[in-house]
Amino acid sequence: MTAGRPKSKIDWEKVNELLVAGCSGREIAGFIGVSEYTLYDRCESDNKLKFSQYSQGYYAKGDSLIRGKQYQLAMKGDKTMLVWLGKNRLKQRDGEDRINNNFIFKEIDPTSDATTRDSDSTSV
Repeated sequence: MTAGRPKSKIDWEKVNELLVAGCSGREIAGFIGVSEYTLYDRCESDNKLKFSQYSQGYYAKGDSLIRGKQYQLAMKGDKTMLVWLGKNRLKQRDGEDRINNNFIFKEIDPTSDATTRDSDSTSV
């Protein structure tokens, strides 16, 4: 019987934390001191999933945490974040007409009560 190299210990909690932070498999492998292929192989043996499948949920969690924080900042009136979310989420552009679905919408104060309807909006 031949003695092989001992298995590297992989701290999956640390891997998960790095995935939530958006790190790639290559970056994580370098951080924890194993080869990329060792990380991928161990993911399959330890977690019964390919690394790409395993990492998806953690990447999504990180994305949702960032999106939630951005939304909180925007709702507190952070104008830079409001503009950024408008451009990235709503596909708004500088100088774009605010006409949509045959209605002209007035700009609203995001910190005001959004449940009230503006009776001054007119249809085109």
